[in-house]
Amino acid sequence: MHGITEAMVEDAPPVLQAIGKFHRFCGDAVLIAHNAPFDMAFLRRAESALGLRFGNTVLDTVLLSAMLYG
Repeated sequence: MHGITEAMVEDAPPVLQAIGKFHRFCGDAVLIAHNAPFDMAFLRRAESALGLRFGNTVLDTVLLSAMLYG
């Protein structure tokens, strides 16, 4: 589906470690994503395991495009 192979991610950090780094990187910035509820659900599932919260303002470009183009 996405073309990502096991070989491409074999040296990648564990998902919870990567999400923790992403959380620190984001700080309190506004998060912008296309179909943001999908991405935020993934991040929010990790919150309790990491003891953190993604309380950022989120801008969903799907909703923005619907508002602009109907």
